[in-house]
Amino acid sequence: MEYDMDRAAGASTPATPSPARGGANASATRLGAAASARRESAREETKREMAAMLNAAYAQMHRQLSEEFGAKMATELNTRTAIVQSELAELRSENVRLRALRDGSGGSGALPSCMRPAAMLYYGGERSTAAIMTWTAAARSRVYNPARSDWRSQGRLWTETEEEEAVSTLSTHLFGLAQLWYQALQPDQRPTSVEEFLLALQRRFEPKETENDVRDELQKMKQGAMSVQDFEAAFSEVCLRIPNLVDKDKLHYFTESLDTSIATHVALHFPPTYDDALRLALVADKVIFKRGRDQQPITARTYPSAMQPAYHPQMNYNQHGPVPMDLGTASGSSARVHGCHDSLSPPYPSTHCTALPRTVP
Repeated sequence: MEYDMDRAAGASTPATPSPARGGANASATRLGAAASARRESAREETKREMAAMLNAAYAQMHRQLSEEFGAKMATELNTRTAIVQSELAELRSENVRLRALRDGSGGSGALPSCMRPAAMLYYGGERSTAAIMTWTAAARSRVYNPARSDWRSQGRLWTETEEEEAVSTLSTHLFGLAQLWYQALQPDQRPTSVEEFLLALQRRFEPKETENDVRDELQKMKQGAMSVQDFEAAFSEVCLRIPNLVDKDKLHYFTESLDTSIATHVALHFPPTYDDALRLALVADKVIFKRGRDQQPITARTYPSAMQPAYHPQMNYNQHGPVPMDLGTASGSSARVHGCHDSLSPPYPSTHCTALPRTVP
């Protein structure tokens, strides 16, 4: 009975919390606070990321709108500029026409006949540097440049349309292989400007050789029986095939290829340039050696005053007789035979004259 009363008394007494249970509650509280702080931090981070994304999207949209607006404005500005330029060109043209009517000329005024460009040359595809350079230079000076000047003198703008017309006009001055080459070009391959057209033609028909090949040809060239003038023309044509040939090399090749006598005369004057050497060679060829190759002795009277050498008077056969060992020379024979035909004062007895060789023409 006492046992039951004790149990009942113990059951009715309130329970006292233990220290272990209090510590667990504090720990749970701290964990909850930490979790709440982390959630708040994540929420703030999300807000910052969303704000950054919105700012980036706004910046990109602003840039796109600016570019589109700028492109639209640039297009509109270009269009307006083209319209203004066209109107200005029309006004200039009208001004030229009214001025011509006022002056009573009825036109822009033609150049004098002596100043008009020469007729255009024709090119057939010769693989010659000289021929190509001649034709391209004529294309510029006789067709292209005069056409541009005349067009602008009328107050008009030279556009791509006029450039293509100039190319088409120049193509009509081709024939043979050159004409076939141009006609074989596809429409999208044809040059649209004059300079492109001339460059394409030059690349197509220029001689296919290296610079060393041309230099070897210059090294092997010899004047031979040609006059200096004719040889220089052939020599210069070969030199044109080396666009960057310097004057020093040209002088060397030229003097080395001259006739020995002419080359010696040129070398004695130490010409500093090719043009100086050419002038000396022309004088030597024309005045000294005459290109007739008559083989007459060179005396002081043969030289011009500027080329006068040291002169040693020849022996007078009328006074001293023949020089020993000189009978076989052309000069000695010429002098003696000439003396035999001098009816006024023959220097030798007739028997002596008949013994001399009569070889002078």
